[in-house]
Amino acid sequence: MTKWLRRLRGALSFGALWGMLGTAVGAVAGLVTSVFVGSGHGYITLLFGLYGGGLGLLLGTGFSVIVAVLGEREAVGELSPRRAAFLGGAAGAVLPLLWLVAPVGELLTDLTALPLLRFLQVLLASGAACATLGAGLAAGSVAVARRAPDPQILGQSVDDTKILGAPGEI
Repeated sequence: MTKWLRRLRGALSFGALWGMLGTAVGAVAGLVTSVFVGSGHGYITLLFGLYGGGLGLLLGTGFSVIVAVLGEREAVGELSPRRAAFLGGAAGAVLPLLWLVAPVGELLTDLTALPLLRFLQVLLASGAACATLGAGLAAGSVAVARRAPDPQILGQSVDDTKILGAPGEI
């Protein structure tokens, strides 16, 4: 059971990290958009930031789950950037399909009330955008994970006497 709890914690941590990044990117995009729109600066920035954070959380968690299921016990740093981009893109492409099975909120209900062709266009466009975002974030995560120091080096104990000197040596 602890193995699954550890994987769940890892998936949620990955999702939270991508969610924070998505919040920052969404807030910047909202601020730029509100400057061009000319009104509601705070509202649009907040809305874009919240949407970006939620999207990042779902994308990061989905990517982590896909890697855990299909990754054959590979760590994220062991994946090739191409494979990580593919898995991140798959997680992003699947995300808009949730609109079909669980329309939540007024926005999604309004989308399902659209004519079928328009709804499919919105679904395809959002799927492409989420897949591109997921692929980019996944490839970036692998690049960052590959630059991280070796965990075995970090896990070595440090002999305090080498740093502070032996007792009585001052």
